Amino acid sequence: IIGKQEPVPELGASETTNRFNRIFLEFIRVFASKNHPLILVFDDLEYADSASLHLLETLLSDESGGYLLVIGTFTDIQAEECLPLVEFIRSMENTLVEVRKIVLQSLSVDDVTDLFTDMMVCSRVNAQPLARVICEKTAGNPFFTIAFIRMLYRNSFLFFDTSSGTWSWDLGKIGELGITDNVIALHVEKIEKLPAQSREVLRIA
Repeated sequence: IIGKQEPVPELGASETTNRFNRIFLEFIRVFASKNHPLILVFDDLEYADSASLHLLETLLSDESGGYLLVIGTFTDIQAEECLPLVEFIRSMENTLVEVRKIVLQSLSVDDVTDLFTDMMVCSRVNAQPLARVICEKTAGNPFFTIAFIRMLYRNSFLFFDTSSGTWSWDLGKIGELGITDNVIALHVEKIEKLPAQSREVLRIA
């Protein structure tokens, strides 16, 4: 894109890092402008290494920059388990950077009803009883809710009725399901249904 470049001078470790950070900031400024604000989304920040968080901190602390919104997501963490992230958040809160925390709550019965109304193209009246059962089984955990719905479909508790052209389900049988409240158990069940060769590959991986 920019043509052949001259080799960069070799520097020490800290100088090389500083040069990289400066070039990265200049790169971001190309895209973040008043007429074209930039949004960067970083998922699962609890797995980020210290060097990556330091680079992100450098980016956010750049007073000459602007028109940039950074969204970072992470699950509930313990300080001793994710010390780099905890220190990063604390550092950002102590700067001039505006930090807003949004804590996602569990899904309510109304939320799951809306989800089912969209997914199954049905009325809220029909969807709400099933949504209530699903919330009881999953405690409104979004990830668990989706996994549970997929399990219902895989096991034909939730099926498409070709005669009526609508989705149907047996609310009584779903309510009787002895489903664990452990999300992992649903995925273990899914893995156990894979062919033996696939399970062996996953085990090695």
